[in-house]
Amino acid sequence: MSSRKNPMVLSLIAFSVALVMAFGAVSPAAAADAREIPLLVDLGGGVSVQVVNVHFTDEIPGSRGNHMKVPEDKTEVMRLAVVTIKITKPAGTKLNLAAADVTLHYYHGDEVEVAPCEGLSPFTTTDDQDRAMELSLTQGPGFLKQSTGPKAEQATTVYFDAAFGYMEPDTAEVWVCIGQPGSSQKPFVTKGWRQ
Repeated sequence: MSSRKNPMVLSLIAFSVALVMAFGAVSPAAAADAREIPLLVDLGGGVSVQVVNVHFTDEIPGSRGNHMKVPEDKTEVMRLAVVTIKITKPAGTKLNLAAADVTLHYYHGDEVEVAPCEGLSPFTTTDDQDRAMELSLTQGPGFLKQSTGPKAEQATTVYFDAAFGYMEPDTAEVWVCIGQPGSSQKPFVTKGWRQ
């Protein structure tokens, strides 16, 4: 007896496939619950972040041939800042950092400001190494990301430079902030925009 011609066998196969699809498939919400937050520098896992130097300049060359430059008619009122940041972490901890997560909170005079990161260098294991700056090819941080390589991953202290634009001449105290999740670790699940 052929299963192609027997309606009972066909019904049983269709029912079995439906059961597998209904109970065996992982729902998008369940899959999302199993995922970790991407590109998160977990500041609660023994990781600390500290500004160790700020250098003001008129121009920052980028590693991809682009550059950031203060317009010539604005050099008396603003500069670009290259901020060297030290991260202390447990050995073996891999870091994945997105420029969109890095902001510089600062005072200029008595005013407060926040500047978005517009460039990131690779991680190095010493402060005095040259670090090429990768700048965004679009306005703002774009999709700039850096990850620790094998040597930096094994180190307990790493450094990177971050570029910030258009700082006032009386810029004083600065703090670097790395984006952290809100009160919930559980993601909000969307259906995307192509529905």
